[in-house]
Amino acid sequence: MSDAGSPRPYGLYFVAGFIVGTFACGVASMALRPFADAWPVPLRLGVALAPFVLGLAYGARAFAFGRAERLGLGAAMKRALPFQGP
Repeated sequence: MSDAGSPRPYGLYFVAGFIVGTFACGVASMALRPFADAWPVPLRLGVALAPFVLGLAYGARAFAFGRAERLGLGAAMKRALPFQGP
């Protein structure tokens, strides 16, 4: 599809990773919402901010692995998963 010498849009790797990471963590935090009323405020704040923080981390990993190893978008996002086997 693209020439080996042409640059890849690695900034989009970060954006795609951020969106996927935020969405996945947001779904998990919404599943915990019915139980959150009994939790202390700092814990609820942590659960509320977790999608943003984890989205940033996953986007940064996808960007870093994609650029360092010259991977395609799908391969970079798969490589950025934290629970990869050896």
